[in-house]
Amino acid sequence: MEVDDSSNLQWELASLRRAGMQQRLFVLTRPREMRGWKNMRIMFGRKVYKLLARLKGLRPVSWSAFVAAVSPLGYAFPEIDPGPGAVIAIDANGNALILAQGAVAPENYLEPIAGALEKIAL
Repeated sequence: MEVDDSSNLQWELASLRRAGMQQRLFVLTRPREMRGWKNMRIMFGRKVYKLLARLKGLRPVSWSAFVAAVSPLGYAFPEIDPGPGAVIAIDANGNALILAQGAVAPENYLEPIAGALEKIAL
């Protein structure tokens, strides 16, 4: 899941916690922005996406707002934003465990997730 604070997401997170399935949840933060002329297409796409989101009335959610929204549900995330490209797992008690930071490519996200899933019974 991506960082958010919507009521729908809160319902989903509460349901996962009640079912004891939060260990299969991973929170991902967006990768850091790649600069330079080789990444102009990606930069342009992100600008268009941000503009469309703003026109729809959507707003980016801050890390502190996310932490405040999920704390009453029994999740304990660090107060300090882990930054771009973070992969965060949840343990059986609802505590967040930062598995990776600075991920840029898909494999940077998938490798820590695969390693964490190997450790729990699916």
